[in-house]
Amino acid sequence: MTQQSKPPASMASSAAMVQPPDEYTGFFGNYIKRVHGDVFEFLRITHAALHTALAGLTEGQAEAHPAPNEWSIKEVVGHISDTERIFAYRALRFARGDATPLAGFEQDEYVATGSFNKRTLRDLLDELDAVRSATLALFHSLSDEALTRRGTAASNVVSARALLLAIAGHEDHHLQSLREVYLSR
Repeated sequence: MTQQSKPPASMASSAAMVQPPDEYTGFFGNYIKRVHGDVFEFLRITHAALHTALAGLTEGQAEAHPAPNEWSIKEVVGHISDTERIFAYRALRFARGDATPLAGFEQDEYVATGSFNKRTLRDLLDELDAVRSATLALFHSLSDEALTRRGTAASNVVSARALLLAIAGHEDHHLQSLREVYLSR
């Protein structure tokens, strides 16, 4: 699991700010409102909690579907990686001043074609750790000005900073779902 969580001093003020009120619209708010305190610390804690929650599961448990049309735990982990990559890519584009509107993505199609159940849970978690390291490196490198640049993603206006918060809240959303739906049985 990645240990990189502290932003450089130049980043601490802007990136740590939770819920910038005018930097996002639409569904991003569902994730952003979940984040409390310093976003980098929130990411570290949530990511560690995800690893802890999934520790000790068998491959069979991680591949089981809790109900018809529900994703397996492996598929949820794969989805978290895919979504983080997409959100970070959007943030990169906007932070660099590219305001070209970006399309949404069909998460169910990504999961259906991701073949996540053919991989080990450890492999999926290792990939998520690598994705997280890349996300943190990107956001640690952005200036305050770059963090506030906006673009349109999936027909919603969003800043690079808001996308970092959405990444954090998205993982937290799925961690809660895993605990309530998958791991409480």
